[in-house]
Amino acid sequence: MKRLALLVLLLTATLAFAQEEEKRPNAFKRFFGDFKENLFAPQPHRPFSVGFGAELTQNDREDLLPEIIIYSDYELSRYFGMGVRGGLTFASRQPFDRLVTVMEGVFYQRVYIYDFGWIRPFVHTGIGISIDSEEEYKMNDVLGEAAIGLRAHYKGWFAEMAFRYGYPFRFAIGLSVGHSYIP
Repeated sequence: MKRLALLVLLLTATLAFAQEEEKRPNAFKRFFGDFKENLFAPQPHRPFSVGFGAELTQNDREDLLPEIIIYSDYELSRYFGMGVRGGLTFASRQPFDRLVTVMEGVFYQRVYIYDFGWIRPFVHTGIGISIDSEEEYKMNDVLGEAAIGLRAHYKGWFAEMAFRYGYPFRFAIGLSVGHSYIP
């Protein structure tokens, strides 16, 4: 009888304190839920940014050539920033096998048109120097540019796409990634 009473007591205690087991979603649903929640949450302002990327630019007289870029900028506010960018184009043109090298250094000012929280479209203007070398000539020239683009932030990281137009390179389109810091 004692055993039966103890069994009934344990069974009622188990049923009384039983909790419904919550179902955990799979890893993809958890990741996508966190990603979506963090993406549309307000992003903290981290004014100092460093990035790198690649562009297709018309640095050559006839063709589009790949260019590697690296840049750094500082935002004085959520809507205005300034920075420096360096670019290097190094390519060989066929069928002449002529080596083309272009180095660019640019100081730019950027205005963010609107702050959507995680994505910010911008326009910027810049001035710098372009050193263009081919086998038959070498030219140093003042570089001027105007650009439109957008920067998308996620937890301190960002991706940036921009279309530049200017002199002497004509136009360029590129994609870059980077990280923003609080200095």
